[in-house]
Amino acid sequence: MFPTRKASVVTVDDDPGEPLFLTPYLEQGQIEKARQLR
Repeated sequence: MFPTRKASVVTVDDDPGEPLFLTPYLEQGQIEKARQLR
């Protein structure tokens, strides 16, 4: 019922990568466009 995978933790020295800015697409209702950008 619940996932058994542990969540990954980002420490201060880790690089999480490029940020995703999907909010403008979601606000405009372009959900499929936002999904394609991940």
